[in-house]
Amino acid sequence: MENLLDALGQLIVKALPTSALVILLHFFLKHTFYRPLEGVLDERDAATAGARKAAQAAMEKAEEIAARYEAALREAQGEIFREQEAARQRMRAEQRAALEEARKRSNAMVREAKAEIREEMETARRDLAAQSDALAEEIVSALLERRAS
Repeated sequence: MENLLDALGQLIVKALPTSALVILLHFFLKHTFYRPLEGVLDERDAATAGARKAAQAAMEKAEEIAARYEAALREAQGEIFREQEAARQRMRAEQRAALEEARKRSNAMVREAKAEIREEMETARRDLAAQSDALAEEIVSALLERRAS
């Protein structure tokens, strides 16, 4: 067992410089390689996070602009609908006015036609009355002549 302990001791003594070199290599690599690598990774994460924040801000701005555009579009459509409705109302009013004017003219024409018909009827009655008196006198004369003959 003593041989085993001596061998183990010699092995440890021989391994000490290698262990020290491994430890030194670890600190050297940590200082020269891993710290700069961590810095680069941190910068990359910061840049990625910054890019994500910038992209998120751009998306929010784009959504805000789209919302304003849609609101302006709805307002413009509403204005167009209001203008169309106003134009329809004006056209209806003009149609009603034109229709009322046409009714007035047609009523005036009907009144004039009725007045002319009344005048013609009165003239015809007078003519008939005059002719009937003349015709009655002729008939009476003709009858009287027949009786006298």
